[in-house]
Amino acid sequence: MKQLACMTFLLGMAVSLPAQTLTVGSPSIAPGGTATIPVTLATGGASIAGLQFDIPYPSNVTVNNITLGSAATAANKEISQTAIPSQYYSSAPGQRVIIIGAGLTDSSVPSTADNLIADGVVANLSVTVPGTAVLGSTILLTLANVAATTAGALNVAPVSVTLTPANGTITVQVVSTYLVGDVAPFTTNTVGGFGDGVLDIQDLIQEFFAVNNVSTPPTCSDRFDAMDTSPADSGTTRGGNGMLDIQDLILEFFRVNNVDQSRPTRASRGLCPGSTNMTANVATPARRAVAKPPAEIGGTLLLGSAEGSGTAQERVPVYLQAGRDLVRVALTFGLGDQKSQLRFEAAPGTVPSMLQDGQPGYVVAAWLEGLNVNAGQRLLLGYIVGPSGWAENLKVFGVSASGLTDNRLVGLNVSGAELVQQ
Repeated sequence: MKQLACMTFLLGMAVSLPAQTLTVGSPSIAPGGTATIPVTLATGGASIAGLQFDIPYPSNVTVNNITLGSAATAANKEISQTAIPSQYYSSAPGQRVIIIGAGLTDSSVPSTADNLIADGVVANLSVTVPGTAVLGSTILLTLANVAATTAGALNVAPVSVTLTPANGTITVQVVSTYLVGDVAPFTTNTVGGFGDGVLDIQDLIQEFFAVNNVSTPPTCSDRFDAMDTSPADSGTTRGGNGMLDIQDLILEFFRVNNVDQSRPTRASRGLCPGSTNMTANVATPARRAVAKPPAEIGGTLLLGSAEGSGTAQERVPVYLQAGRDLVRVALTFGLGDQKSQLRFEAAPGTVPSMLQDGQPGYVVAAWLEGLNVNAGQRLLLGYIVGPSGWAENLKVFGVSASGLTDNRLVGLNVSGAELVQQ
């Protein structure tokens, strides 16, 4: 590692340039919550290649870690952190020194130390507020011992640059929350910019696209976190693992079809510093749910009469019956008796995109590529097969359809089984 010790900022000649500032963000954090707080550099036209600042964070917050921001990363800088003895900041013990930069070079060969840092986020502070913090209270975040330097080169000494620190304030308040899995419709990836309070096939399609990396929101965003359904939330533990994979899709699949009836919510963690996803921008009241356009009834999910299927088995045919022309309609449903081991046998030409029939009592299927049925006709999707007598307790836990061309919900009636409402 390059020597960071050679970054000495207290020597050298100051340059006369427009104001250069280093600003720590001012987030809102719920009691017991964690947020990522940006430290932002405004160069004011100065050629800054290295930075130094102290974070005298107060004792009633915890700084979990400090990482490079996007502006420093783009300049190929490194970060070093050193704890500061409490006597240096007696009013706020447990301080930390942060140095941004990869050292200064005394060679004529350019190095990453010579890369200039552009305006933007140079560091991110992960900060946790204690659960005992009083709602409405504020916590001051200060910067101290702030300095910067220009690049060094052969026979050219680096020049120190005067930086003006701008402190921030944490406001302790309840931040907006979102329903896990409720990711459509959306205008932004920030809390309040997506979802409508209902889990349906449009959410499942967005999850499906994201899991397969067709269209994935930034990993730091609230909407990504809402898609990160698995592992499931519990009463004491926030769910998700920072990755989107088939387990997230399956859990979303079960919830959309009301097989899994849990509906956890999460508070924004503000993990996209320097963007519209910052915690400071999510302290507004939660956006009111906006109803989607009414779903015109377009057809019926029709469950036929049980018929024998081999020894001690029976099967129930499942049809999509069209009340009007259904063109490229994505469909998903969940049904079963909540106890028997069931399986789904697809009809020729109607193999579902996704199928889960390994969990006793349920069959959950989805046709995400779209189905076509002419008005007045019905399409055999397949059969639900189980032990004799299972169909007496047949229930439909969820059914949802959406046009892939117009992205509008298609209302479906249910016939031949009880529909369990959310």
